[in-house]
Amino acid sequence: MLTAVFLIIMSRKFYGIKYFRYIFMFLVLLLVSQIWSVNLMLSLSMFRSVFITIAISFSLFTIIIHSNSQYFTVGVIAFSGLFLGVYSLFFYGPIYIIESIYMGRRLGQEITQINIYGMRLAFSSIILLFLSRKSNKILYIFFSITLMLLVLASGSKKALIIILGYFVLNFFMYTNKVRIFKRVIAIIVLTPLLIPILDLILNIDLFSMIISRFESFIYIFIDFNRSDASSRERMNLIWFGFELIRNKPIFGYGLDSFSYLYGTPTGYYLYSHNNYIELLVSVGIVGLITYYNILLHLIIRIKRKLMSSKPTYAKLFIIFIVLFLLLDLASVSMNDRFNYSVIALIFSFQYRWEE
Repeated sequence: MLTAVFLIIMSRKFYGIKYFRYIFMFLVLLLVSQIWSVNLMLSLSMFRSVFITIAISFSLFTIIIHSNSQYFTVGVIAFSGLFLGVYSLFFYGPIYIIESIYMGRRLGQEITQINIYGMRLAFSSIILLFLSRKSNKILYIFFSITLMLLVLASGSKKALIIILGYFVLNFFMYTNKVRIFKRVIAIIVLTPLLIPILDLILNIDLFSMIISRFESFIYIFIDFNRSDASSRERMNLIWFGFELIRNKPIFGYGLDSFSYLYGTPTGYYLYSHNNYIELLVSVGIVGLITYYNILLHLIIRIKRKLMSSKPTYAKLFIIFIVLFLLLDLASVSMNDRFNYSVIALIFSFQYRWEE
């Protein structure tokens, strides 16, 4: 952050206001929400966390702009996950990793929180795939597959959604309408042949842990009692959140109020595991609109680049934003440093596109 301040002072140019204005509006709302917070100490603590995250994001944007390092930063994100993967290979050993995938042991908790571990590997994996397509480097595909194997070992459903989501979105982003139609027809025609093959693959013990975790997730919607304890708990948290929102839908109960309101009667101070619910309970509909206006603004501006002759990175960023919106159904991102760092990177690309 000191580097960013130094660059601003030396250049006498303050680039960020135009791009960060919606983020600053959200930050101001969070500050004002202290007035009606049900627990001021928790609220101030969360505000401090969000403020530091936004300050880091703004500093990153400033450094990228002054050093003209947009493309380098994309590589840094990709290879940071690759370094995590290399560290994992040395930490666990290749044989132990393969055994863990086969036996259903979840890896990553010895390094960091499992979902964070899996998601960072997954995002790096899809960036490496993107870079392999752009630069025609086969080695990047090998790195990406290696990271995907570690994602499988982590057993993180969110990380798997990132990878599956990338392939689905990539299919539509990089294929014209005629080819999409032809491929959909081909899939429909080949489905009778694919089902037995898929059934054979799904019965392999190697995929048993992944399949069982996705089954438990699907059971939330079709047979709630058969879903796993973690999924049931998260759905109960969401329903509790809906009850709270009904009473104060406009401005909510103040920042980080969900854990306090849930923990006071139950004794378990948990967050909602859903960014939409967390925002609605904390700062109401006003806060939800203010926060997601940031991503809406990004989509609108990136859409213009998609119409240009060189929309490559714009397509990657659209995929990232859609994945963020999906992941917010199962995680709280309003103070997530990775999300804000990616947003800062997208802002820096927008600045160059508009020059």
